[in-house]
Amino acid sequence: MDAKLILMHITGFDEIKFILNQKEEISNEDFCRYKILIEERANSKPTQYIINKCEFMAHDFYVDENVLIPRPDTEILVEACMKYLKPNKKILEIGTGSGCITISLAKRFDCDFTAVDISEKAIEIAKLNADKNNVSDKIKFIKSDILSEINGKFDIIISNPPYIKKSEIDSLEKNVRDYEPHLALDGGNDGLDFYRKISENAKNYLHPSSLIFFEIGHDQALDLHNIFNENKIKLIEDLKDYNGLDRVIIGMV
Repeated sequence: MDAKLILMHITGFDEIKFILNQKEEISNEDFCRYKILIEERANSKPTQYIINKCEFMAHDFYVDENVLIPRPDTEILVEACMKYLKPNKKILEIGTGSGCITISLAKRFDCDFTAVDISEKAIEIAKLNADKNNVSDKIKFIKSDILSEINGKFDIIISNPPYIKKSEIDSLEKNVRDYEPHLALDGGNDGLDFYRKISENAKNYLHPSSLIFFEIGHDQALDLHNIFNENKIKLIEDLKDYNGLDRVIIGMV
């Protein structure tokens, strides 16, 4: 499948054209490019970074090594938001990366979206993806260290923050450890730094009875319950991923 996707990338063929042109010879130039990219994949570089494309919620997103590759499990977070989202609400996403979460919601809802990231490169990519998906007019992108550059009140905060323990970064699979941005992986000594910072300050940025949506690690649900309790955030719902592991937690301020 990876070899096919890379060859489709080289030829510019979509699925149908690829099938219809199985016997067509490619140029020597394209073949040389293909061998180079296959070698990159053999060295564990993710296919999504090689072809600069990833599908998420049935939409195409540009990705490179400056942003995390969107995962199918994160679609659970988007689907959870969709259950609660209503038109004309103000939505804040913290740590937008490629923009896939906010953009997927903006494709479906007429709301006022703000998406922030500490990485200037990530903000540029998110803006590019908003243009590609025709939702630029719905989203304001801001370079911000969590909430440092944010003013005003919102109806919902969404975040899929870094949640890997610092000590576990080096033991991640090679395709993640060597290629995906550590800035978007490292959640501090216990993996919970960003959940604490957001939860501690949420009341200053949310209207009363507003919601927080977090994607979490598979073993972090009880820790998030405690963080919610410490900050007087009411637990609304825990959601599992496709493997039956904890993946999303929803709270009310």
